[in-house]
Amino acid sequence: MAEIEKVEHEVERKVEKKVEHMVEHEVEHIVEHKVENLEDQVEDQVEHVVEDLEQAGEEVKEKAEKEGEKAEKEGEKAEKEGQSLVEKVIETFVNKIIEGLVKTIPGGIPELNIPPFDPLEIPGEQDMDINTFFAKMQGNFSDIVVKGLTSMGAPKVSIKDKKLTATTTTKLNITGKYRMNGSALLFFTINSNSTFKCVIEALSMTIGLSLKDSKDLKAIVELKSGDVKLELDEFEHPKLASGLLNPISGLIAKFVEDSIGPPLQKMLQKFIDQFKEELIIL
Repeated sequence: MAEIEKVEHEVERKVEKKVEHMVEHEVEHIVEHKVENLEDQVEDQVEHVVEDLEQAGEEVKEKAEKEGEKAEKEGEKAEKEGQSLVEKVIETFVNKIIEGLVKTIPGGIPELNIPPFDPLEIPGEQDMDINTFFAKMQGNFSDIVVKGLTSMGAPKVSIKDKKLTATTTTKLNITGKYRMNGSALLFFTINSNSTFKCVIEALSMTIGLSLKDSKDLKAIVELKSGDVKLELDEFEHPKLASGLLNPISGLIAKFVEDSIGPPLQKMLQKFIDQFKEELIIL
């Protein structure tokens, strides 16, 4: 009987051990499977989170780029509006100067010792000396009258590097007397004394102003004659006159430019000083 109990006890122990082993193995298998499932789930969730973050990052980046583009466009618009305002102010300023000049030219400015300017009578004589292959001639111009300075057109204005340039043009009609003595082509003696008519088709006047200091604006005026047409009345040898027209017309144009340039600059400066406060925004 004792032997049977011993065997039963041994069998029971082995069965318990076997069952315990099987349970442990099954538990390990279940746990391992669960862990793998959890790992897969966690990995999937991490991937989703990363994708969401990347997408959110792209959206933020795209939004930032759009905001940047919008800000850039607004900046460009503001800059253009600012430039437009500056250009408008300067254009108004230049127009007032030219309008003031044109209105003042006929009567001149006595306090600046500037005589009436349209018509402008240039007193005295201007010597003439021509020494070319074609002719050797001496003489002078006198009683010169210039008309047309009040017919200045609307100025063209440009601004670059704080420097303003305004250019206007006008047509000048010039009359006067001439005296000429000399020879042409070595054989022809010339002794003429009469009147002349000259037309400068387009005299351009360019006003230069530095805008770096709107409280101290000094005008620089440059005059340049375009095509010049000249007629010499009662010239002794009319057929020879054509060879003299270019050098003589150049001398007349240069004399007129030198005569009207300084007074024009004084008159312009008067109106620049009068209206310069309007450039305070610069």
